[in-house]
Amino acid sequence: MHASRPGAVVGALVAVATAAATLLVLTPAADGAGKKTVSRVTATWPAATATLGQTATVHGTVTSKRLEARKVSVYVSLKSGWRLAGSTRSTASGKFSVTLPTSYYYSRPVQLRSPATGRAQAVVTKPRTFTVTPASAPAPSRYSWKPAVAGQETRVNPCAPVTYRINPGVPTSGAASSAMVTAAFKRLGEATGITFRNLGYTTAFPRPRGAAPTPWPTDSTIVVAWAKPDATQTFYELGGDPRFAIYSQSGILATRTAHDAQGPVRRITRAGVVLDAAPDPTSGALELRSWSLMHELAASLGLGAVTDGNQKMSEIIPNAAVDTSWGAGDLSGLNRVGLVEGCVTDGRR
Repeated sequence: MHASRPGAVVGALVAVATAAATLLVLTPAADGAGKKTVSRVTATWPAATATLGQTATVHGTVTSKRLEARKVSVYVSLKSGWRLAGSTRSTASGKFSVTLPTSYYYSRPVQLRSPATGRAQAVVTKPRTFTVTPASAPAPSRYSWKPAVAGQETRVNPCAPVTYRINPGVPTSGAASSAMVTAAFKRLGEATGITFRNLGYTTAFPRPRGAAPTPWPTDSTIVVAWAKPDATQTFYELGGDPRFAIYSQSGILATRTAHDAQGPVRRITRAGVVLDAAPDPTSGALELRSWSLMHELAASLGLGAVTDGNQKMSEIIPNAAVDTSWGAGDLSGLNRVGLVEGCVTDGRR
């Protein structure tokens, strides 16, 4: 996978809102001497759709015949099952407020749960769909995406933090800025729901499969390195004619047999991104590097290149200054390799 110039422009991303609702859910029967009393939840939900980062709070009351402070948790339905997304504790009278996750894009059923206590039964609300969207409509089309390997699901385990290290290489023109890499991973987390953890610096340089590897940090899944386009540090091609220069390269370097709720998966255990650290005299150079980073990092998670210039997964970088918004196809693809697709477990089913 590589990114080069020239090409098309990318668009931005959306939000709608719906009315609040009140929900009453009861647990099955059971009341009487020596038995735990039935629990009830009355909840007022926020609008069914929120934009990224918008506060979405459920206010309610969890009660039984014997009032007490109760734990109340939010669960989101992944394809691998329900996953805890947040918790709070009610007052002694049962009143609570709990926030729904809005740090990444998804549209999935959510529910509230309050576990049993010594006095009262557990209670679970009926699922209701909650959606988190970008602030403005993404550039079409949502069908403009491809997997890295046709017919094969290749991705990390999104239910565990994905670690990475940065090789700053030769700092020139701000190229080795850790802030730029961190910002790109943040945008990747928003699109996938995956938690990315920066473990600091490394001297490793990613090299294509089959090439003699440099020492790889055993605690890191992804290495992002800035290199001179002279092939002395990495065997990936960089640089070239400024009109068609290759700004970046990436590769999935190692995978493992695994599975998810849908079937077989190749779990990514090692992936690398290499970026040209040579000075770039053109205007918008930093924006182009940010674009390249988003493209290569998405590729390192299992997406393939497309020909649609509206998507970050296009290998042709726009000539004009570019924004940092994912296209609709990018978001569809990243959703398929992200948290919503469910947890990945090593081994065959």
